[in-house]
Amino acid sequence: MFTHNDLEPSGGSQGRKTFNYLLGVTRKRFRSNDDFAERFESALHSIVTAEEQSDTAKEIFKYCSFLRKDVLPTAPLTVTNEWSPFALANSLLASCLANGRQQKQDQSNAAYSVWTPELKIENQAVLSSKNGEVVAQFDLPRKASDIDFRSEDEYHFFWLLSLTIERARKLRRNVILLGYPGYKSYSDELRRMKPNYHFLEAGYLYPSGMPHPLRVRKG
Repeated sequence: MFTHNDLEPSGGSQGRKTFNYLLGVTRKRFRSNDDFAERFESALHSIVTAEEQSDTAKEIFKYCSFLRKDVLPTAPLTVTNEWSPFALANSLLASCLANGRQQKQDQSNAAYSVWTPELKIENQAVLSSKNGEVVAQFDLPRKASDIDFRSEDEYHFFWLLSLTIERARKLRRNVILLGYPGYKSYSDELRRMKPNYHFLEAGYLYPSGMPHPLRVRKG
């Protein structure tokens, strides 16, 4: 579902290819005819401007109406090395309400998916009495130890998704993922950037568009 190559049929720009995604919850009650892909691409410049030039929580939403009206992000626009999180998200979340992508020829395309905030059930735990009678059964949703993560980007996304699901349940909203190939660069300089903590004041749950070394599972 919506891989990097799916959304960039031209093969991308020279050098290291990147994928940029925004994960969060819908601010409004979801409507199936909402064209999030088009609105997201139109807002990309203002999202980047808001994240790079804002010094306060108030300025983030002043610069970008998309973040103010449509999506409450879990983290800033997150950059990966040519990896799209759509397939992983769809394998983890139980019910996709809608998805869509742009259909521009020979150009990069934005895409989105919206899900209910529920992980798929991995298996069940059974509570039995001393005589072996089943007293209760408990659904066990997927957890990090169930997944063979192949990169820090995948593990970081799963961690962000866990935070997003918890928030979506509390707010009674849906999980939304938006993506676009190659907008922000993936560089050592970007990886060394310190988190901007005013993102937390603005309601974000993580203050950086890159995985933190301490958040990456070792081994």
